[in-house]
Amino acid sequence: YPPAGFDFTGSENAWPWMRGVAAYLGERLDAGALKPGAGAADLMPLLAAGVPCLSLRMHPNNYFWFHHTAADTVDKVAPADLQRCTAALAVMTFALADRETPLPR
Repeated sequence: YPPAGFDFTGSENAWPWMRGVAAYLGERLDAGALKPGAGAADLMPLLAAGVPCLSLRMHPNNYFWFHHTAADTVDKVAPADLQRCTAALAVMTFALADRETPLPR
C-alpha cells in the first residue's frame, strides 16, 4: 500500500517541525498525514525513555490483514508502493538527521 504519512509520539515542541516535514511529504508523495500515536510494542522502551517515535502510516491501513500470517509474502507488495514508502522513510530520516539539534523531547 502507498504511504499516507506517519504516526508520531513526541513532545509538543516537536510537533511544529514534524508538521513541516509532513507538509513536504504531502506535496511530493501524498504522504503528509501526521497523526499522534506511534507506539507499537517494539517502540515501548524508547517511548518510556522519552525518545520521539515514528511509525509509517499506509493507506488503506489494512496492513494487519497480512502481517504475521501465512499470506505475508513478497508477492503482496506492489513495487511502486514499496518505492514510495521507501522514499517517505528516506526523506523523514534525512530531515531528522540533518537537524542541527535533536528533535525536542
